[in-house]
Amino acid sequence: VSAMARAALKGGGRVIVHCKGGCGRSGMAALRLMIEAGEAPDAALKRLRSVRPCAVETADQLNWAMAASSAP
Repeated sequence: VSAMARAALKGGGRVIVHCKGGCGRSGMAALRLMIEAGEAPDAALKRLRSVRPCAVETADQLNWAMAASSAP
């Protein structure tokens, strides 16, 4: 799914990411996509939270999203 979302974004499309509350899980997925697309992890989190302050609510969510920066 991640590769399809990145392909859509690269082609000028849009991707909607949402969970029940629209904060923790959706923020986690959005952050991971941003990092996988090449954005620096800390800068990506700052940019994401500038538009959605509640994005990524737990340490586990943050760890999962940040793991993209160390993936091969």
